[in-house]
Amino acid sequence: MKNEAVKPDWSIVKDSWIWNNIRDSKPKVHWHKLLWFPLHIPKHSIIAWMAVLDRLPSKDRLSCMGITTDTSCKLCDNRQESRSYLFFSFPFSASVWSWVFKLAYCKNKSRNGKRNLLGP
Repeated sequence: MKNEAVKPDWSIVKDSWIWNNIRDSKPKVHWHKLLWFPLHIPKHSIIAWMAVLDRLPSKDRLSCMGITTDTSCKLCDNRQESRSYLFFSFPFSASVWSWVFKLAYCKNKSRNGKRNLLGP
């Protein structure tokens, strides 16, 4: 008689149970529906989510990780490449945000749009 290991019955384990037990559950942020809506494009939602969390591989972050030493923006060679610069301070980005604020009839058309969009 062989000593056989007991095999678990995986048919009774639900994937939702596994997911709920391995993830770090946090409350939803107030802006989640801007990114995660029924017809979202996953690639765009993930990039926007990473941008909001400041997790995009911009040169300032890569420099902190020791991956690169050149942190200058390749689009203008004028400033350090960071999420804030690329999305809000870069001249083209600033003009896009100005247009978006005008289109949305926002009263605050200043360059403090980052603070309004991403919180304090």
